[in-house]
Amino acid sequence: YTALPPTEGAPAARAAAERAVARDPSLPEPHIVLGNVSLWYDWDVAATERHLARALALRPRDPLALSCLGYTLALRGRHDEALVRVRQAVEVDPLGLWANS
Repeated sequence: YTALPPTEGAPAARAAAERAVARDPSLPEPHIVLGNVSLWYDWDVAATERHLARALALRPRDPLALSCLGYTLALRGRHDEALVRVRQAVEVDPLGLWANS
């Protein structure tokens, strides 16, 4: 998170994720990256939810996507829904850093 300034890292991450989606749209990981860039760099919560929904459609029990969606829902004040997603992430990956943070 500190290897590059956000103005360099976020556009590079977005470009790499977009290339990955273009090559294989069935991979959930680039959709998770796009969701995180949308949230933490663009501050576009609606886009974040769309990207994470796509990731979860591809892999419904992905702990990182579930955790990220939990954070996003909490930012929107949807705390009950957020807790459900984070608890699902912990269930799938009990030792996962994202799920437990």
